Amino acid sequence: SPGYQPDYADLITPLLQQAIEDGLMQMSYQHEMLLFTHAGVTKTWARRNDLQSADIQKSINELFINSPDRFGYLQSTDDAGNQIPDGCSPIWVRPEQLIQDKIDTYIQVVGHTLQQRLTIADNLYFIDTLGTSKEYLVVEDGKIIVNRLPD
Repeated sequence: SPGYQPDYADLITPLLQQAIEDGLMQMSYQHEMLLFTHAGVTKTWARRNDLQSADIQKSINELFINSPDRFGYLQSTDDAGNQIPDGCSPIWVRPEQLIQDKIDTYIQVVGHTLQQRLTIADNLYFIDTLGTSKEYLVVEDGKIIVNRLPD
């Protein structure tokens, strides 16, 4: 495989920007009290970006369209996204930081950090497990069900 080709960078950025503007890419999705993001939303990051808790999905997605730089990686002391004062974005925050500083209004479903098993902790579901335990979530009739892919 040829791998990443830097020559394509000039093409990728405008295509991604157009996809974002056309609503083809989102940073968050909300279903009732479930909030789905790549890595999770912290109180610090939400407060720093003046997110509206009543319509968090819309608030996050509009911020992504209008200020995509707010979703970049913020340097932290351990270089892994674990420092709460930095308020890492929903694509960089790590589980330890999210557990300490999660927004309390929603049940958050996140990936980003590989888990040996699907982990549930204080209204947080860490679901990056397809490469390990093969567990996944299904939301059906308002209930969250953990399933597993066959071996």
